Amino acid sequence: MKAGDVSKTPIKLGDGFVVVGVKNREDASMDEFAKQRDTLVEQMVQQKRSAVFSDYLAATRRSLETDGKIVFYPDAIAKVDGPELPIGEEPQ
Repeated sequence: MKAGDVSKTPIKLGDGFVVVGVKNREDASMDEFAKQRDTLVEQMVQQKRSAVFSDYLAATRRSLETDGKIVFYPDAIAKVDGPELPIGEEPQ
């Protein structure tokens, strides 16, 4: 979009819609991009690694649950995830 342009159709954002208008525009600096390229590439590689690892963990967990090799006890999880009690106070 050029400076002074307004989006032709509303854009859905969450539960509502927005209309975008451009007040002024500054083109990207290729020199600045070249300086930051290695950092940006490394950040994206880390994000991809994290996503792949998360997917691997989820698939492994599903597989182990399906095979019955791991069992979750909801009452024990509720105790661990429950509200924190002041020091010295016993759970009921």
